[in-house]
Amino acid sequence: MEKLCYGLWRAPDQALAPIERALVDDVGPALVGTGAAGVRVLVEEPAGAVLRVGAQPGTGNLLCGSVSIWLDSLDDRGDAERVITSTPAAEVHGWLVTESVPRAYGDNRTWPDGTRSPGLSITTVFDKKHGLSDDDFFRVWHGEHTPLSFVIHPLWLYVRNAVVRAVTPDAPAIRAYVYEATPTFEDMLDFHRFFGSGGDNAALKANIDRVNNHMDTFAETSTLQCTPMAEYVFRTFR
Repeated sequence: MEKLCYGLWRAPDQALAPIERALVDDVGPALVGTGAAGVRVLVEEPAGAVLRVGAQPGTGNLLCGSVSIWLDSLDDRGDAERVITSTPAAEVHGWLVTESVPRAYGDNRTWPDGTRSPGLSITTVFDKKHGLSDDDFFRVWHGEHTPLSFVIHPLWLYVRNAVVRAVTPDAPAIRAYVYEATPTFEDMLDFHRFFGSGGDNAALKANIDRVNNHMDTFAETSTLQCTPMAEYVFRTFR
């Protein structure tokens, strides 16, 4: 069984609504119909724009969606890939990944497949910091930054995908494809809640700096992109 992650980008002046409707109304159900063992669709949530970071180098396009699927073999991705690339998004790129779930929904998952998940999810893609070895990249990302995320942020889901290789032509060079979720909108959009500062402005600044400075030790932050999104699990893999 193999996992593939596809990112979707829209032009800065391109309307989100047609892409959102295509992903939720067409792509998700169609991917279930192709027999994919797991299907997760995420689409940009405009209410979370304050937390958007970065844009596609060269084009300036904005990360606006994500589709993850599980297949018996990536060799059989043709039908699924055609479904995903049928959206009106300006760019679609895909990668083979290895999935790790340091924090799963567990018993908190009470809503059925095909419906919008509560709260918000934030999707982040980034490359390895230039000059850093693979050993150090994974040591810091997995062994230091993941635990720090749980100390700072009120997350109830953390899915960490390490990129193996691109599966679409001209895909950007990235090494990480991460989605994290909070139980409510407020848990993410209220910065004091998202950064665990307890309402103290000095603590808020300190925690934001702590997260950003640590990211800079292992991630290529000049090309890092993240977007708050709504999540739809159309087929639970496990």
